[in-house]
Amino acid sequence: MVEENFYWVLVCYRWVYSDPQNAGFAQKLPSWLLYLISKRVKGYANGQGMGRHTPDEVFHIGKLDLQALSDYLGDKKFFFGDKPCVTDCSVFGMLAQLVLNQTEAPLYALIQSEFPNLERFCLTMRDTYWPDWNDVLKPVAAAT
Repeated sequence: MVEENFYWVLVCYRWVYSDPQNAGFAQKLPSWLLYLISKRVKGYANGQGMGRHTPDEVFHIGKLDLQALSDYLGDKKFFFGDKPCVTDCSVFGMLAQLVLNQTEAPLYALIQSEFPNLERFCLTMRDTYWPDWNDVLKPVAAAT
């Protein structure tokens, strides 16, 4: 579910419903290149099927996915108990896009209000395995 369905929900929010120039990684890319990438990704989303839905439908699909994840995680630290597994890594990779990157996306507000256990899970994974997360993501100073 996460790597197929929810992935395309995230793609729609990043490339179809928002200006890709607002994404941190894209700010250094020329606008003509962003246009070409965005156009191609929109075509992929349409071909996959998620891009054929309205924004409200995509939000609802994303909400159902988040609900399923939240219900399964419950109060556990990780999806299958106290130790992480491949599932945790896969889910973290997708949730991190919202919790740690696309905080302006409506689905992030939904995580904060209705599925706080997913945000807690994501932050636990980050803090456990990447304690230097913020340091690593700092822009590199230009050499003088």
